[in-house]
Amino acid sequence: MGLRTQKEIREREAQSALIASHPPAQPALQPSPGRQIAVTIPSVTISFGSGLRKRLPLLIIIAVLFVFCCILFDKASFTTRDLFDMPRLAFTVGKLYSLSFGLFLVMFSLALAFAAYFGYRQTAGTALLVLPATLVPALLLYLMTPALVLVFVAFSFALALASVMGSRLEKISLSRAWTLFNVCLLILLIATFGIMFMKVNAHKAEYTSVFFTNVIQAMTQKNATTALATACLDAVPLDRGTIANAVSKDDMRAFLSDDLLRSALSKDPSFAVMSPANQTVVMGAVREQLITSGYNSFIDAEYNLTVKYKAQAADQLSRQVSTGYISSEKVKQIAYSSPPLKLLYLNFPLAVAVTVTAAASLVFFLLTFLAMVELLLLAKL
Repeated sequence: MGLRTQKEIREREAQSALIASHPPAQPALQPSPGRQIAVTIPSVTISFGSGLRKRLPLLIIIAVLFVFCCILFDKASFTTRDLFDMPRLAFTVGKLYSLSFGLFLVMFSLALAFAAYFGYRQTAGTALLVLPATLVPALLLYLMTPALVLVFVAFSFALALASVMGSRLEKISLSRAWTLFNVCLLILLIATFGIMFMKVNAHKAEYTSVFFTNVIQAMTQKNATTALATACLDAVPLDRGTIANAVSKDDMRAFLSDDLLRSALSKDPSFAVMSPANQTVVMGAVREQLITSGYNSFIDAEYNLTVKYKAQAADQLSRQVSTGYISSEKVKQIAYSSPPLKLLYLNFPLAVAVTVTAAASLVFFLLTFLAMVELLLLAKL
């Protein structure tokens, strides 16, 4: 028993020495909660469930409508130069009533309604599928109409915005649909302002020259003489009443003095032998007779002379314009001498952009109404 005890004691001592030479591993220190850094990255969820598969035909319809919208807008032939072409201005305004532009309004309003309906009850990421579905065709159409690529891209972003805002609708109602399309087209209106400002500002000198040159060309049409004569007549409003007020009978009586009448009547021998008193009586009678019978004839003669002079002045001005006497540079100098016109020239791109945006706002109001009605009809299906 004693030997076993000594043996057990030695084994225990050997185990203690072994444990002392190999201490147990310490657990890793955990960072304190106060030093933790959390980074949250927002995720975009695109679900490919049965709901999305059912709406994929809508995405195809939106893409097809978008392509037709771009083609019809191109066929409407809206160009920046048309804004400064004075002889063609009436034709340019007529484009707003063309068949191509009317079909564009219907197609684009349908595309807006379908885009909003596509995003309805979908995630924002899923609704964003409208952007590549329309942006890719817009970039491909750049090969056909490079001048309108910014317009087509703006159309694409407007449809994508309508889809994303549609995904936030709890239900489709009149007020919500009206607000949705108002916001989308307001963004498109801002884009219209920016595009027009950039296009005109990039060629400011050229477009300004075109504008004043077309003003000169408009003045040299075949009716320019008549127009200028009318302008001169309006600028100097003289009629018989004005002439009568300027030259009264008392003025004519003062003009027909005794000396003037005596020198004219002295050629008659019978007048020469009269006494001074009788000569005075005769001169007074002749003066009154001349005033009574000749005053109206005098007013008519002065009026006809004034009309003839103004017509000659208008014809001379028209000939100067038609022969290039008044050049576009001269017209510019005259225009810039006026502070309001000078202010217009310095802010010419801004003025054009504001004008186009104001006209486009009326068109966008019609688009909002059409898209709202079409979205409500889609919700009923």
